[in-house]
Amino acid sequence: MDKTQLRERFKLLAKEFLVQHDEVARAAIHTNIAQKLRNYAYHYFSATREQRIHIAVYQPMKIELPAREIVSQADFWKSPNFLLPQIDGQNMWFTDDSGTIVTPDVMIVPGLFVDPKGNRLGRGKGYYDRYLAVAQIPLARRIFLGYEFQFITAVPVTDTDMPVTPLPV
Repeated sequence: MDKTQLRERFKLLAKEFLVQHDEVARAAIHTNIAQKLRNYAYHYFSATREQRIHIAVYQPMKIELPAREIVSQADFWKSPNFLLPQIDGQNMWFTDDSGTIVTPDVMIVPGLFVDPKGNRLGRGKGYYDRYLAVAQIPLARRIFLGYEFQFITAVPVTDTDMPVTPLPV
């Protein structure tokens, strides 16, 4: 499937998922994903556990995971400074709650699908790919959290697509 077809497929799968999983069921899934994030963080981020770390999250759309809630629920970093994306039509940057521009130490990257190689299908505007191309955030710190249906065998890629680390792994 090409990217356009996959985006249409996502809409169908997301609708089915929401019908089959009420808020309570989704909350249980979020708890499970938070535990997997915690385990991953113990493995890759133990040196930063006590530090004030900047974590980029996103304002979730209806089907997207509540990234900030899941990072908080993972309860790994003692006092994370959450950053939200800002967009001006072409460019993206991240700000903290005070509006200060900050480069993230870790990014929870949204998307529709991801494959085992970390190829991610986003919504098609390329903001995250352009940001990641210049931000020099290591691959282990670009994390995709998703529902089970979002992990697929292969995502088509182009030269401008930037990989992520898919969790749960």
